Amino acid sequence: MNKHISILLIMPILLISCRTSSQDNEQLTQGPALFTRPETGNQYFLSEIGTWEEAQSQAEAAGGHLVIIEDEQEQAWLMETFQSQDSSGYLAGELRPSPLAFWIGLSDRQVEGEFRWVNGEPLSYQNFAPGEPNNTTPEGKEEDFVALALDPSYNPVIGYWNDGNQERGQVRGIIEIERQDLPD
Repeated sequence: MNKHISILLIMPILLISCRTSSQDNEQLTQGPALFTRPETGNQYFLSEIGTWEEAQSQAEAAGGHLVIIEDEQEQAWLMETFQSQDSSGYLAGELRPSPLAFWIGLSDRQVEGEFRWVNGEPLSYQNFAPGEPNNTTPEGKEEDFVALALDPSYNPVIGYWNDGNQERGQVRGIIEIERQDLPD
């Protein structure tokens, strides 16, 4: 009789232990939140905090690229979708909480002043903040990489673009995987 009671007491502990392991494994395999834009079927998610080049490398490894914003409607959808996501990052070596900014797939690293998307296309739509791009940090360093600004103290109008220096500012990037690049 005592053996049966011992087994009954141990069983719930084993079940709790199994559930916890299963939940942990589920969390590990879920990865970042994935969003699909209904109009295009393209999928979007956030990179880890890092430089623009690190975010672009992470995007390429996932089969995509940093987001290419083609029009005002996509800009609005991105703001609605990602404004509530974790946009913390580093600014001048200091960890800053949300909101800060997200890297997008635009830069002038090839030719100064000639902004191009990561796929090589020139700008057809732009949303730079007044006075941007200005190609200079407070320390006088060059700015070649563009971020979608979310911090009202850093950029008074949320959603404007700002050219930035990837060593001074390290944030998450918005990764886009175009529908034709998605696995079947």
